[in-house]
Amino acid sequence: MNADTSMSFDSAEKYCEDVKGGNLASLSNVKDYNLAVKLASKSNPYLTWVGLQLNSQGSLLWTDGSPVNYTNFLNGEPDLSIPSCFALKSTTTSTGIVPLDCKYNQPFLCKQHAAECPPSKVLGSTGLISSANYLLGINYDNNLGCMIYLVAPAGSRTYLNFSNFQTEAVNDYLEIWDGPDANQGSLLRNFSGTINDTDANYIYSSGSPMTLRFITNNVIVAKGWKAFFASPKLAGPISVSGTGGLIMSPSFPSYYGVNQGQFYNIAGPAGSKILLTFTAFDTSSNDYLAVYDGTTTVVLIRKLSGDLYLSDKTPLTFRSTGNSVTMFFYSSNQVTQNQGWSMEWSVVY
Repeated sequence: MNADTSMSFDSAEKYCEDVKGGNLASLSNVKDYNLAVKLASKSNPYLTWVGLQLNSQGSLLWTDGSPVNYTNFLNGEPDLSIPSCFALKSTTTSTGIVPLDCKYNQPFLCKQHAAECPPSKVLGSTGLISSANYLLGINYDNNLGCMIYLVAPAGSRTYLNFSNFQTEAVNDYLEIWDGPDANQGSLLRNFSGTINDTDANYIYSSGSPMTLRFITNNVIVAKGWKAFFASPKLAGPISVSGTGGLIMSPSFPSYYGVNQGQFYNIAGPAGSKILLTFTAFDTSSNDYLAVYDGTTTVVLIRKLSGDLYLSDKTPLTFRSTGNSVTMFFYSSNQVTQNQGWSMEWSVVY
């Protein structure tokens, strides 16, 4: 618990959530109460906000959701017919909880959430993972050191795609490691801050295991992150070189199969650029082809999905900045009736 600058009740609650990673203090027993009195009296010997509210239905509640099983009201029970907020009076002559109009600026006490983040092992070929509290709709906590181990079936590679990412920049970050732990693998990516271009955040492991480490410091929290992972069985990469050729999805023009992952590497002569021309493209919305600039999966040119072969038969074209392109085609485990895609490639200078 910490006493801070003066704010209205609502502003103080938001500060506790966004900066301290908690809520206005709840007092669940006499020990909590005595500690709050001690802390409040050091900085403000009169009224200090705590997290107790009376809602429009006449019910008392703590802002952190704790049950109201302990109160120490000054001068008996307050008038429960008028919605109000509550502050702690901590003078030398009297202490107790008193009702107060929520609009007044008062010092306040925050209570941080306990930093609990046991290691998590995730098994399976597809699923969702997220930072602590994300699926509850509340911010992650301060002082976290979370480890998530993705263990996919043998013979597959794991990839991640983030649908949302928002942390305190620099100080709160997510490391993604290639391998069974952070000490025996290579760092694939380090994310921090707000990332809006989620299509660019496709990250692939070299084998089936992948490790995530989420670190937060002791101040300022945010919404966190959520990612989809999949581990399709991979065939060996298809590598082509020269000055041009034709590349198609598996079984094209027949329907492609489910749960597939295929890399394509294209290399032209030194000094050239690669021109890609798609003459057909039809996939399920769950499946996609990611096109990358260069020999790695860091710089995304475009993620393609759905029926993109335009009615006027205008082909889709993309050009690399150098003499190489990497592509990855993924199909989910849902059966579809889609032909896939066909692409001609050539070099330009």
